[in-house]
Amino acid sequence: MLTLFPNYVKKTKQFTVQPDKSEVVSQSSHTGPANVPLITDSSFNEAAETDSHVNNLMQKIVKVWGKHSVVRSRGLDFEEQALIFNPEKNDFLESLLPFAEQEAYYQAPESMKKKILSCGWIIYNEKTLAIETEIVTPACNSIINGRIPGLTSSCFREFASETLVDEAYHSYMVTKANAITRKERNLDVQVPLFTLVKELNAYKNSLSLDWEKDLAQMATAIVSEVFISDYLSLLSTDQNIQPLNTATVEAHMKDELVHGYAFKWLTKTLYKSLSPEQQMFFCKILPKPIRWFASKELDIWGNVLQQIGFKEHKSLIEECRLKSDQDLQKINYSPIIKLASESGIFATQIGIKAFEDEGLISNSSISKMGKMRSKL
Repeated sequence: MLTLFPNYVKKTKQFTVQPDKSEVVSQSSHTGPANVPLITDSSFNEAAETDSHVNNLMQKIVKVWGKHSVVRSRGLDFEEQALIFNPEKNDFLESLLPFAEQEAYYQAPESMKKKILSCGWIIYNEKTLAIETEIVTPACNSIINGRIPGLTSSCFREFASETLVDEAYHSYMVTKANAITRKERNLDVQVPLFTLVKELNAYKNSLSLDWEKDLAQMATAIVSEVFISDYLSLLSTDQNIQPLNTATVEAHMKDELVHGYAFKWLTKTLYKSLSPEQQMFFCKILPKPIRWFASKELDIWGNVLQQIGFKEHKSLIEECRLKSDQDLQKINYSPIIKLASESGIFATQIGIKAFEDEGLISNSSISKMGKMRSKL
């Protein structure tokens, strides 16, 4: 059921951060705008046992940031990319459209399909921008300001500061990429608010305590940072779409691979540092953003299709909605399940029930995980 995305990793420059060494060791070659320390699952598991291991690895991530971060490298030359824009190539993958198999889309003129694919790229980027600015940035600010239990040491604050710089450049990249697409395709579409942001804001508005709001923001940022690499990998290596788009996503993904591992590490330190009441709350909130992230964004698509004059937009979206507003099958949420298990969340009935209520696990899957961990 879960979709894995191995293709990009095979072509990416991979590194292993060893817990007992002070350097990052290269394992393969790759030419690109930045070097990426891609920490392997084995080092993640080894580092999971103690806070000192987590702090050690976080310090190494902070230390090598200047070498792997896209913003500290040459980055992307958008002026050059704009000059080689290929109007014949599509801007997006048809398979990522929530209505790609619907008759109304299939029967549309090729010119309209091409326009819809360009809108898909714009929406894709706007969602990325929303994640960076509305989800991750506030969470990093909370770490820097010392409001998150367990994450008050200098290495966590420095990592959060570096992440903010990365995210600012990512926001610049997707904003520039969308500006080029809008200009080249003569598209002036406005994208409404995304489900992930709307649901988080609504949930936070229902809370009364500041620490609850901080943890809700952190949980959503953790899920987003773990997911976004797979989200980006869908476009990062496809040679059939606009080269500008592939280059933008590939550069962004290099940073997010590092962020994803680091956010997994800091989650374990965070959870162990919470009070029993806070742990109970965190268990309940962590699975919710998984479904928020998996939204097909049908309201946004209906709005955008109407803006570009697609006459069958209402029937097309309603037909999609009859199936589901979410598509969990396109989200590889197994890393979050693994993280919850290793953090101790599934050691509580509240944690198990929270994930069961979202339809993400079953009792049998928890039993299997328990047996596997007992053999290690």
